[in-house]
Amino acid sequence: MEIVIFKDIETSKNEIFSLFEKETDNSILIDFGDNFIDPQILYFMLFIQREAVLRKISVIFIVGDESSFKKLLLEKYNKYFSIFNTYKEYENLKRFIKFKVANINNEQFVKELITNILTNDRFNVTEYSSKDFLMKRKIDEDVVILEYKDEKKNFFEVIKKIKHLDKNIPVILLSNDNDLEQALTTIRLGVNEIVRKPFKREEISNAVKRVAVESELVKENERLFREIQKREKELTVLYNNLEKELTLASEIQKSLMPKNDLHFGDYRIRYIYKPSQDIGGDFCDILEVDENNFAVAFADISGHGIPASLLSTMLKVYILNYGYDIKDTAKLTETLNEDVIRVFPRGKFISLFYLMIDFHNNRMKFCKAAQESAFLLRGETGEIEELSTEGQVLGLFSKIDFPDIVNFEEKSTDFNKGDKLLLYTDGIVEARNADGEFFGIERIKEILLESKDSDDILDIILKELYKFTESEKLEDDLTFLLIERD
Repeated sequence: MEIVIFKDIETSKNEIFSLFEKETDNSILIDFGDNFIDPQILYFMLFIQREAVLRKISVIFIVGDESSFKKLLLEKYNKYFSIFNTYKEYENLKRFIKFKVANINNEQFVKELITNILTNDRFNVTEYSSKDFLMKRKIDEDVVILEYKDEKKNFFEVIKKIKHLDKNIPVILLSNDNDLEQALTTIRLGVNEIVRKPFKREEISNAVKRVAVESELVKENERLFREIQKREKELTVLYNNLEKELTLASEIQKSLMPKNDLHFGDYRIRYIYKPSQDIGGDFCDILEVDENNFAVAFADISGHGIPASLLSTMLKVYILNYGYDIKDTAKLTETLNEDVIRVFPRGKFISLFYLMIDFHNNRMKFCKAAQESAFLLRGETGEIEELSTEGQVLGLFSKIDFPDIVNFEEKSTDFNKGDKLLLYTDGIVEARNADGEFFGIERIKEILLESKDSDDILDIILKELYKFTESEKLEDDLTFLLIERD
């Protein structure tokens, strides 16, 4: 994004048009600071917006003067261009700028109220009466919000029209308490959410934001699948056998894995990833959440090969979407569980260990969802602590449907100098030798203790595993990750 700090109309105009001439694909953010928006500056804003639209460039206006900002909102200029009071507000709401909402309502007051609420949150809202909407041949919006009214026949025609034009478009329904029971029957027609009247401002806003985020995820998943399908077609043309295709797929999956041997302050993170086939369902990711925290997602997706690898790609998208905003590890795990249930194929599950470390205060919080317990080797005492929490495998039960059964717990502990944390999937625990004996947890502990002073702990574990099984070809995917604090 290009940023222009407003100085005066002529200077800023020249600077903006020089960016226009570059034919940049990025957005342009114009920061007016605390300048009062007088009629001349307002005309300048409208002029720049018009020129940007002609060039298909997105322009964002930051208006720091509180009275000017409120006046622009009051006079509904946010219908014509994107204005924000602060850069922080823009960061919080920017994902909704291009999200279009069809507001269908025959009551003008309610329709204007909803439009006002949503435009203040920077949604792009178009108003319709049910009659006008029924005349449309194409839906240009990303979500539809309408009211369940007495003219039931007309109402159901609108619902059917929506789903005929776009069967995947999210629909939010407004309903009085008296009509709630009947309104619930519309869920089978494709209604995604029902908001009860009288509603609070945040109820409407949050409902649209929820479906906006879900819509983004669906679109991103569709984009990823399109990319994968495109890649598969390219592979078919480029290679004549499955072995070469799987080799390239393995390289793609490895490219989605995080960089190895990362450092955050005095923390060092390394991992070893060995799929049983060329590609697999074990997964790990490392996120630099902010200047104080990093997070590690360590997961095992049921199954092997291509299906598991595709699902691991989807999991990465979800973690990237939530990991920077949700700092509560249990809440993030619960959110992932609902998405896995909703999107993943039936019978596909994920075990997960998710942790976040504040590397300035040296405090770690974590949540375990049916993944193997982590081993925390204390540098001072030489003792190993098994880190575990309450939590279920992801994709089995929804907390919405089974609130008393499903629970994810967050715990925390200090991460002291010399401490080492080992994460591992069940591929190493369940590896067998020729006699059918499992490698087991206790053997991992013994190796960890014996090699605690070595710089090659992961390599030593892998070497001992191969020695135990007398083979480097394993039945299950194998991943283990080490976090050390120097």
